[in-house]
Amino acid sequence: MLLDKIESLRVKLQLNCCKTTRKNFAVKKQDLSAEKIKMEEERNRLSQELKETTRKLALLIEEQNLEKLMWERELADLNTEMERLQKESEEATQTALRDEIAALEMQRDVTMSEVDDWLKEADQYINTLRFDPSQQHMQQRLEWENNVAVVHSSLAGLQNQFKEHLHLLQKGQPMESLPGVTLPHLPQVPTVDLVMSPMMYAPPLPPFQNFQMGPPNAVGMPFQPQQHHPAAFIAPARLTPPPVPSSTPPTSALPLHPATPPVSLPTTVASAQPLPFSNPPAAGKLDNLLKRLGDIFPQCNRTQLMSVLQQIKNSRGTMAGMSMDEVTQQVAQRLAQSEKPAPGPIRPLSAARGIPGLPGPIHRPPGPIQRPPGPIQRPTNPSQRPAVTQVFQTRPPQPVAPINRKLCLMCQNHVEVDSQHPMSCAHTVHKDCISVWLQSSKNNTCPFCPAK
Repeated sequence: MLLDKIESLRVKLQLNCCKTTRKNFAVKKQDLSAEKIKMEEERNRLSQELKETTRKLALLIEEQNLEKLMWERELADLNTEMERLQKESEEATQTALRDEIAALEMQRDVTMSEVDDWLKEADQYINTLRFDPSQQHMQQRLEWENNVAVVHSSLAGLQNQFKEHLHLLQKGQPMESLPGVTLPHLPQVPTVDLVMSPMMYAPPLPPFQNFQMGPPNAVGMPFQPQQHHPAAFIAPARLTPPPVPSSTPPTSALPLHPATPPVSLPTTVASAQPLPFSNPPAAGKLDNLLKRLGDIFPQCNRTQLMSVLQQIKNSRGTMAGMSMDEVTQQVAQRLAQSEKPAPGPIRPLSAARGIPGLPGPIHRPPGPIQRPPGPIQRPTNPSQRPAVTQVFQTRPPQPVAPINRKLCLMCQNHVEVDSQHPMSCAHTVHKDCISVWLQSSKNNTCPFCPAK
């Protein structure tokens, strides 16, 4: 009985165990199925997200490619622009360098031209002083020869300074930082003294008894010209003889209308030798210039002429390099511009200067010209007597210009009103001539005014 119960209990336990196992399996299966569903849903969601992410990534890659192409094109354009700007910058730098070099070379040429002109004027003045053996003129000649030697010795240093500046410019140094050029000291050459010098007038001939007559067999010998009296300083025919002291016989050149035929003397070897004579006592050089200007402009007194000469000197800064024609032209221009002098006839420059071939009235002093009875003047061959322009001018002779026209200081040509550059000083230049100077200079608007 007990065994049956135990068996029955065992069977029941087995049945209960199977039921419990099935129940647990079913629950476990249900849980796994739910989890499977969840995992499938998660997989689907992740797949969808992967597709969306892949699509967005493709769009971003395409956008990045487009931006990359755009940036590459822009970078290429910027590189092209940079190369163009670099090329333009190099060209501008080279152009500026060439302009600076041209400006420096022009400054060098102008400076050397001024020094050369000064040397020519100084040599001309020294040559003039050689014809007067007086002690005063000898001292002046030695002093000016020393000045010329000093300037000649400084030319090499001046050239080296300009070469060094050109070398610094080519190395890239700015023109503003270049050191200044030390110019040689050029004292004012008294060129006007050449015009006023008494040596320009014909020296008085010795009395008749001082002529050395040769023997009869020497009559046919040819005349030997004197080498130490060049014809460049033989005075041309004067229209108004200069006043001379009463103790010295008046000197006159070849008369315009000789009353008697020239006296022919037998030319000998002795007469070809230099004859001793005494120079007449020279009046003031300024007085001689004022007298010559007074003969040309009789309507002006001495005070007015001195005022005009002072104005010319103040406007130019110096009267060095001016010939007598230029002084006369400047005085005529000043008198034409001024209304202070009383109106009166102004003689033509051609007649006042005695230029052949140009008509004009001849002013003769009142009364006959008294000639000394002793000295006998020989007519001078016109081919041996130079023109006035050959004595004073260093440039080739130019035609006489109207009074109201000026010369350009750079090209030495006449300046018209429409081609003249406005200057704050009295210098006259063409617009084209000074254009390069204005481009290279900073504050100096006039190449002939170092103080500006």
